[in-house]
Amino acid sequence: MGQPLPQKCHSEPQAKNLSLWEQETLHPPRRTQGDTIQASFTLRGVSAGQHKRLLKIPLILLPLLLLLAAISCDRGAKSPTLTPPPTPQPTTIAPPFTVINGHTFHLEIPKDEDAFYQGLGNRTSLPEDSAMLFIYQQEGFLSFWMKDTLIALDILFLDSSRKIVDIQTMQPEPGVPDYDLHNYMSSIPAMYAIEMNAGLSEKFGFMVGMVVELNINP
Repeated sequence: MGQPLPQKCHSEPQAKNLSLWEQETLHPPRRTQGDTIQASFTLRGVSAGQHKRLLKIPLILLPLLLLLAAISCDRGAKSPTLTPPPTPQPTTIAPPFTVINGHTFHLEIPKDEDAFYQGLGNRTSLPEDSAMLFIYQQEGFLSFWMKDTLIALDILFLDSSRKIVDIQTMQPEPGVPDYDLHNYMSSIPAMYAIEMNAGLSEKFGFMVGMVVELNINP
């Protein structure tokens, strides 16, 4: 059995009776790759000549449009959040300790007369955050020497209000007889003396007139 013949299509209207847009729609011309890009900007109701001129403008301006879009994105971006500096934590070490110009030192306080006069003698080292406190009953001209002391020390003299009134550096004098040892006396009356490693006063900026915080009650 023969296959049925395809039905004959009705004749199409003449191209001369169609608008330019209808002609392109019903009989689209062959397009190149460049034409395909331009076709994405097709405007309905525009003549063919105007259409081609309008299609070229967006392509020329495309890099500028992309640049403007990038600038707009940058302006809309959020500025980085600044992290605030950490809040200083309060001192939590147990007494006795002292705070001088913001620097904390563990304090060693002699418990009896022998320990008092021994001081830091025969020590080969002292932790940087440690010091020894000498307490007197009243203000007076305090005097220290370096008998049997092996390490250099800074000594801070404080008055009864715990204000620094004098700072001196004491050097070891090994082999020197007691009667020839240098005598380090406070320049004005003092009630407290603090010994620490030599050089810390300069390193931490300790100065005469600064008030020292003493926490000596357990």
